Amino acid sequence: MIGKQAGNPMWRSPEAHAKGPVNKLSDIFSFALVCIYAVHKRVILAVGKEELDEGVDPLSIVIERQISYFADADGIAAFLNYLGDENPWVQVFKIIRDGFDKENPRKPFSHWKGADEDFKSLICSMTNFDPAKRITAREALAHKWFEGV
Repeated sequence: MIGKQAGNPMWRSPEAHAKGPVNKLSDIFSFALVCIYAVHKRVILAVGKEELDEGVDPLSIVIERQISYFADADGIAAFLNYLGDENPWVQVFKIIRDGFDKENPRKPFSHWKGADEDFKSLICSMTNFDPAKRITAREALAHKWFEGV
């Protein structure tokens, strides 16, 4: 599917926000967000009204959090290439990406305290910003974190 922002913004993959090609690997990203909710009881991309300055689109904060938690330099570069130069959302993602600095550092999920290391490994594999590097559903179910479940 291309050209549509399907679903709730709190659960969408980056490519779904950008109206880019959406497929099973996009669903893997979204499922990772559901897994985080199931384990940690937090909708990590949710944006409260108190967080919004006047005129700020909540989607910009959702995308900022996705980049902060799940993107690295290689992943976002591959993601932007995946979208293609013709996609108008590429510029949006670049502006948000470039907004991180010492005063506004990224907060990678892989460094979050209080999360099981195997769970972090699974989630990071499912939320790679490069869709081509995300694990499949079969690979996710074969991950160490799911042993004994």
